[in-house]
Amino acid sequence: MALEFDPLHWPEDAQTVVEFLTASEWPCHGVPLLSRTDAAKVSVVANDTATFWIRNGAETVGLIRLLDLDDLDVGSPLFDLRIAQGHRGRGVGRQAVRWLTDHLFTTFPELHRIEARTRDDNQAMLSSVRSLRVAAGRPICRGLDEL
Repeated sequence: MALEFDPLHWPEDAQTVVEFLTASEWPCHGVPLLSRTDAAKVSVVANDTATFWIRNGAETVGLIRLLDLDDLDVGSPLFDLRIAQGHRGRGVGRQAVRWLTDHLFTTFPELHRIEARTRDDNQAMLSSVRSLRVAAGRPICRGLDEL
């Protein structure tokens, strides 16, 4: 599966974001089922945020939010990865994590780490992150051996 990662365009994509976020259940997020009102409140654009659609051909299969991009010199960015329900378990998450780490380390040369936080029962995300050892020539995923 050859995925493409396209920047979200605001405000043109506002309705599509709401539709995407309400179409699936998100069991490993704080609110597993989003109402349209809650979905509209999810921050996808800000000075410290970049958001990308994950696409397989013409089909949207996921969404990546890169957060805390304004404090790279003192902190590390976070990411929110959402794979549409019908596309989970097919390697989309693994490809997305590989893409986002390469994208961040290439776009922001001052970056020294990326943080990934998830619940201990989110085996899909743990597997995706564990699969990476190097991105853009830099070692990543230190400290995951005990997970």
